[in-house]
Amino acid sequence: IKQKSIKNSSIVGNRISAYFLKDLLPDTMRLCKHFPLWTNVLSNLFHSPYRMASSASVENDFKELKTQILKFDVRPMRADKFILKHLTSIDSNVKLFKSKELRYE
Repeated sequence: IKQKSIKNSSIVGNRISAYFLKDLLPDTMRLCKHFPLWTNVLSNLFHSPYRMASSASVENDFKELKTQILKFDVRPMRADKFILKHLTSIDSNVKLFKSKELRYE
């Protein structure tokens, strides 16, 4: 993915791409490893042992995302705004889990 992105970024076009941000690549590469969890996208590339695209826990997370986190947001929304909201939610959950883990060690 990284090599293809670098190759595609070197293509000269006739206008500036508002979606290209080279400095975002490291963060995107780090975060994209979590995408197969809920989409099963690139499961072969990440050598995922799971054939199913989702599970009950993931479905529950999406239910919470739709009914609680995106409750007051206008829909449909842009993909970048959705991803930002979703990643913020995941980050919050990770922090909560980590604090519980540290507390009970």
